[in-house]
Amino acid sequence: MLFNSYEFILLFLPLVWLLYFGLKNPRMRLWLLAISSYFFYGYWNYKFIPLLLFSTLVDFFVGKKIGKLADRKKSKKWLLLSIVVNLGFLGFFKYANFFAENLALIGGNSAEFIPWDIVLPVGISFYTFQSMSYTIDIYRGNFKPYEDFLAFSTYVSFFPQLVAGPIVRHDELVPQLLEPSQPESSKVVIGLQRFILGLAKKVIIADSIGNAVDQALIHITDLSTLEAWMCALGYTFQLYFDFSGYSDMAIGLGRLFGLNFPENFNSPYKSK
Repeated sequence: MLFNSYEFILLFLPLVWLLYFGLKNPRMRLWLLAISSYFFYGYWNYKFIPLLLFSTLVDFFVGKKIGKLADRKKSKKWLLLSIVVNLGFLGFFKYANFFAENLALIGGNSAEFIPWDIVLPVGISFYTFQSMSYTIDIYRGNFKPYEDFLAFSTYVSFFPQLVAGPIVRHDELVPQLLEPSQPESSKVVIGLQRFILGLAKKVIIADSIGNAVDQALIHITDLSTLEAWMCALGYTFQLYFDFSGYSDMAIGLGRLFGLNFPENFNSPYKSK
């Protein structure tokens, strides 16, 4: 399910928002966000829900273990477990075919190599690094482990930033999830404005440029120098407005639920 899909805009978001503020119990609100976030993720491919849940369980468990250990060497072993599990999953889904193909090339069997049928889970990079950053923070002694698995699980899987970011640190979101705020008309209006702005960047600008670039790439060998440069610049702007649009939509969705996400997309092409 994507932010710019009819299912999300017309069904999923209004229903979850109305239920969220219809519930008065903060615990029930947390359950609603967790269940709806897993449903949001599983709507694309339910087979990857266990992967998300397992990664969350590992880092929550590792965080608690590290928090109880005073021995630096023992706690480092638990940290390595978190890193190996998370980066192992990420590496397998993103680079297994790449390494297998190169090994076949080295062995002289590249002609016989058949790529494995591996589907890359949506958002795996975002939730992997979000979850893993928690255990690293605990290891460094910057934070104490959370006792509430439901809050931590909701933080990792929270649907506004699950698929395409922005990456939100646990200390920025978990406290807000544990103490949810009441709806305010000003926040709702700001959230809707930000979401609509991001939706326009994604659908009107990024997707339109993307369609033109895709058509150009089909005939790339026939492009003139000027056309090739226009294609390259077009792809640059497509990337910018795509990520900028998704960041705006995520921040806007957070505001709708009374949550503040950090502004982490600050003119990256002007960055030194």
